[in-house]
Order: sequence, then C-alpha cells, then structure tokens
Amino acid sequence: MTIPDFLYPFGPLHIVFLHLPIGGLIAIWFVLFVLPNQGQKHKDSVIGLLHLFLVFSTALTIILGLAYEVYGQYEEELELHELWAYIFGGAVLVNFVLYWLHRVAGGNKTKLLYFLSLIVATVAMLVTAHQGGELVHGKGFLVKPFRGVEEAPIVNQPVAPETPAPQVQVVEVEKPEGGSVEVSPEMDDSMVEMGDRMMDMDMDMMAVPTPVAPVPEVNASTVSNESIELYEAAELVFKNNCYNCHGATKQKGNLRLDNEGSAFSGGDSGPVSIVPHDVEGSLVVERMRLPRDHDDAMPPEKKPPVSAEGIEAVIAWIQVGAIWPDMRERDKRMLKYVEIDDEQTAAIFEKVNAIGAKAEYNSWDDARVRVDLSFTDTGQLERAIELINGFGDKLIWLDVSGRELPKTFYKQINKFPNLERLHIDGTDVNDTDLKALSYLSKLSYLNLFDTRVTDDSVAALLALPSLQKVFLGESKVTKAGVQKLMKAKPDMEVIHQ
Repeated sequence: MTIPDFLYPFGPLHIVFLHLPIGGLIAIWFVLFVLPNQGQKHKDSVIGLLHLFLVFSTALTIILGLAYEVYGQYEEELELHELWAYIFGGAVLVNFVLYWLHRVAGGNKTKLLYFLSLIVATVAMLVTAHQGGELVHGKGFLVKPFRGVEEAPIVNQPVAPETPAPQVQVVEVEKPEGGSVEVSPEMDDSMVEMGDRMMDMDMDMMAVPTPVAPVPEVNASTVSNESIELYEAAELVFKNNCYNCHGATKQKGNLRLDNEGSAFSGGDSGPVSIVPHDVEGSLVVERMRLPRDHDDAMPPEKKPPVSAEGIEAVIAWIQVGAIWPDMRERDKRMLKYVEIDDEQTAAIFEKVNAIGAKAEYNSWDDARVRVDLSFTDTGQLERAIELINGFGDKLIWLDVSGRELPKTFYKQINKFPNLERLHIDGTDVNDTDLKALSYLSKLSYLNLFDTRVTDDSVAALLALPSLQKVFLGESKVTKAGVQKLMKAKPDMEVIHQ
C-alpha cells in the first residue's frame, strides 16, 4: 500500500491513535451486553455510531502505522504485526457490513453472523495489539511481572589470566632440641614469636621467605581513566547500532548488550558475545565484520553498518579486558576531555540560532550536530551556511528544505564528510548539483521530494555508497528511473509517486 509523502511526519501518532479502535470495540460490547434494553431505538443508534467510529479509527490507525514503518525501528517481526493489522481491518469492515445487514433484515441468521464477526474482530484486535506491545516492550512483556526473579549471572570485572595458587612453603627452623616447627605463608613474625614462646624456645628467628601473592581482582578502585574512556567509546557504538534490538525494551535472540551480566553471557546463538582480551572469540565483533549480505551480519543489511571506526572502538575495549565500570566510578573519575559544551561549538550555536535557524547536539551524550536551516530569517541563509561550516565533521544532519540555496552551497558540502541525513526537498537542486554529493560517503538518507531532479540523477544516487533511503515524490524522476535505481540497489528504499 502506497502512503502519501505528506503523511510520513504523522507516522509516530500511530502510537496514540491505535487506542481508538480498541476503545471503540470495547464500547460496542459494553453497549450490547451491559446497558439495559430499554430505549432500544436509541441503543441501536449508539451502536451504529460506534461501528462507524470503529471503521474510521481502524483505517486511520493502519494508515499511520504504515507511515510509521518508514522509521525503520523494527524488522521482520513487523511484517507479522502488519499482516494481523490487515486481518483486523478486514474483520472490522465485514462486521460493519453484517451489522447493517442485521439492522435491515433483523433475522436470527444475520444476528448470528454479526456476533460471530464481532468475536473474530475482537480476537484479531487482541492478537494485533499484543504483537504491537511486544515490538515496543519486548517478548513476553505481559507475563514478566509474574515470573520468578531470575538473577543474572555474577560477572566480575575481567581479570588477567589465572595463576596457580601459591604452594605452602615449609621452612625448617632448627632448635637446640633438634625439633622443628612448620611455618605457613599466612604466619607473620609475631605469630612465629608467639609459637616460640609457647614452646619455650630460646633461639634467634631465622628469616622466612615471602610467598608470591595471588593476582588481585580488578575492581572499581583499580579501573583507570583510559579503560573507562574505551568503555564509553564502545558503549556509544552499541547505543547507536545495537540497543534497538538488544537493549532494555527488546532482546532479540535473548541477547542484551546494555547490561553487564547479559552482555558477557551471550544469547541464543551459543558463543559468548564479549570475551575479555579475546577479540576473535567475541561474537559481537565477528557479526559486525561479516559482509552486509550475510544472514548473520549485524546490524542487519537493511540498517546502516557499523563504521570501521566503531568496530575499532569495540575491539580496543575488548583488547584491554572489556572493563565495565560502575556509574559511581565513572562519575567521580578525573577525565581529560573536551566538554560537550565546548566554547567554539556553543558560540556557533548561539549565532546560528540568533538568525532563526536551529543548531543543536544530536543528543545529550552525543557531540555530533544537527542543523535545520529551513526557517532561517529572510536574507540570512548565506550567513547561516557560512556559520555551519565551522561544525565540519561534527555535522551529521542538515535540513535546508524549501529554501533558495546559493550556488556555492553544493561546493561547500564536502566540508561535512560525516553527514548522514540531508533534506533538500522543495529546493532548486538539479542533476548537476547532486554530483557534488559524491563526497558524502556516509549519507544514508536523502530527501529530494518536490525537486527538479530527473532520471539523469540516478547515476549520482548510485555513487553514494551508504544511501539507504531516498524520497523522489513529486520530482521529475520517472518510474523507469526508479526501476533502474532499485535494480542497481535492490535494498534501497525509494519513496516515489
């Protein structure tokens, strides 16, 4: 089913509107069997309106759900949820028709068919709603509170390879009587002297060799700042690429990477996900390194891959022991770093925001930058573009939709090598301008809605190695151009009408 482009921004409202058909169906059952039958004429009118409300709210919920699907938060499990949504929608429509048929005919057969269709619609609603809940809250979220508490395995901080326990050393201490006393490593000089006094020995103590002490376990007090920084770099990689499917609310394959005990114990795949000091034995690294078309590649092929820098960050963390510091240790450490609110970036933010544009950090713990110039004050666009050049490789998201861009804009685009998302919809961008985007090796999202680009732009789009999604609606690109693009890159999502 093709969704109009203008509906995509409203997709997240699906989470709100999905409660309407649920409430409508419950209200129908309530009116049918709970309210008394006096005033049947008025009761029939209410039920008729509720059925009409149920049809429209169900259709709206399904449409918004399809629009929300483009955000790509879920994968193959979404297909089953979508199938049941269609089944529920069909059942609601059939139930609506049978209700009015029963209202007109009024026979027992039509009444039976109506109630059977109402039961089918209710069952379909329960299945669909439950699947949607599991997408958001994880598998088995309804029964988790009733299960016994399963303690996660206790995982100590990674330690150096074990050394054999020291052997008890026996030192023969000669005495005048010719006897001897055994001295264990745990005995200190005072204990030996006490033993001598008890045995009434009148002699000088001989030196006792000190045994080799066991290697102490690594704990919070011995975690270095460098180890914490390596952990935080790896954590950011997991947060950006893994937590959607292996985080607090969802654990595909029973694997969770945001929790220490779970991360070190692994999931259904068998091998341990993270093995301290052993990069080759860590399944998480192996999956990140797999070719994109491999069935076990992580993240899956439909999602952007982990960058080479990200994989190296995870490897560096594992090599030093995959130390997982607790929050107290992270909070009190003395770090040598530039604060996320560095003065230079803050100064650019202030100047950009002062002329009607919007510049901000990608998130509270992510120093990368997002910029929206679509509402820049009149006559200030060129100034805004000049200012954002100062962000350089920090800029990952740029929106200049609906603006008349200066000719120098596309010549400056190579100053943002880490740009991942670009909105130039509603601008005068043309096929030649798109060729300048070839420098953007990480660009995964491009919005060209309502532009003058033609089929000649296909070559420029194919030259973008990371491009996963492109909007071409209301452009000059024909269906033949779209087919050519999808044939060359079958995994690319192309939105076109």
